[in-house]
Amino acid sequence: MATGVQRKTVLITGAGGPAAIAFMRSIYHLPLDIVTVDADFRAAGLYLVPADRRALVPDASDPSFARELLALCRRFGVELVVPTRSTELLPLAAARDAFTNAGVDLLLAPHGALEVALDGLALMRAATDCIPTARFARLDMGFDADEWNFPFVAKLRDRSDEAADPRLQLIECAEQLAALPRDGSYYVQPFLPGRAQSVDCFTSRDARVTYACPRTRLEHAGGATTASVTERDRRLETRARRLLRRLGIDGLASVQFKRDAAGQPQLTGIHPRVPGAVSLTVAAGHNLPAMAVCDAIGWPLPNPEPAPRPLAMVRSWQETYLDPGDLLGPVARRRRASGGAS
Repeated sequence: MATGVQRKTVLITGAGGPAAIAFMRSIYHLPLDIVTVDADFRAAGLYLVPADRRALVPDASDPSFARELLALCRRFGVELVVPTRSTELLPLAAARDAFTNAGVDLLLAPHGALEVALDGLALMRAATDCIPTARFARLDMGFDADEWNFPFVAKLRDRSDEAADPRLQLIECAEQLAALPRDGSYYVQPFLPGRAQSVDCFTSRDARVTYACPRTRLEHAGGATTASVTERDRRLETRARRLLRRLGIDGLASVQFKRDAAGQPQLTGIHPRVPGAVSLTVAAGHNLPAMAVCDAIGWPLPNPEPAPRPLAMVRSWQETYLDPGDLLGPVARRRRASGGAS
C-alpha cells in the first residue's frame, strides 16, 4: 500500500463468527480503522478492537436491524460495511439505497443475485445449464418418491438462516420422507458420498479480476470448518467462476461442491459472503478479504501468489482477556450498577 493513503473506516458485522474474525485479521495491515458489531455481547470479535470501536446491534431478523446499523455507520464515520452472516444479506441489500445516500458502501452482491443464491432450489435451476449439478426436485404435493432411490437428502430451500435446524436431512425410508412438509420449503437431491469442497472466490466489481482457491473441508463443528486443506483444481475454479458470472455475484463468495459416487464434483450451494474458512486461503497466498476491501475503496489490488500454495489448516481456541466492565450488554450494566463489586 502506497504511503499517504487516507485511512478509512470499515465496519464488520457478525463479530462472533469465524468469518468476521478471519476477515479482520486479514486486513490488519491496511490503513483501516475497524469497527465490529454483533447482536450478542459475548461475541469474541467485539473484543479484538478498541472499546470505542465496538457496538451491539439488533438481530438481523429484527426490522430495525438495517436502520440501527446505518445509525452506527454515521456515528463511527464508516465508509464500508462488510456483512459476514447470511441472515444479514437480504435486509442490507434491501436498504442499500439508504446506505449509499449516507456515503456508506456495502460489500454485498446485488439483491436479485442474493435472492437466487440464498434459495437452494432457485440456485440449482439457475446453475443447470451453466455447470454440472446433481438431480433435484421440489418437495411438494407433486413429488413422486417412486422416481427416487433411498437414500437421498432433503434440504431447506432458505439458505439465509444458517442456524435453521435441520437444514439438511438424510432420507433413508418412506417414513422419514412422510415426516417432512410438502409445502415446497424443501427440495431433494441424491446422497453424494464423496468429499466436500469449497472454492473461495473474489470477483472485482468490474468483473475483470477473479481469484479462486479450492479447498477440501475435512471437519466441521457447529457449522464452521475446523480442518481444511487447499487444492489446485482448475475444473472447480472454472465452474465456480462460471457460476458467479451467471448469478452476477461480485466481491467475496464460497461455492460449495460435493463428489458423487463416481468422483465427479456436483454443486451443492453457495455462500455469497465472506467464507468462514477464508483464513486458510489467505495463508495460502490469496488474501481475498484485502482484495475485496481495496476493490471497494478504490485502492490498488494487492498482488497475490500466482497460485495458492498447498496448505492445511486445523483450528484451535484462542482466548481474549479483559476487564468484566469492558463487556457490552447486561454483565457490564450490572457491574456498573453495583459500583464494580464482583
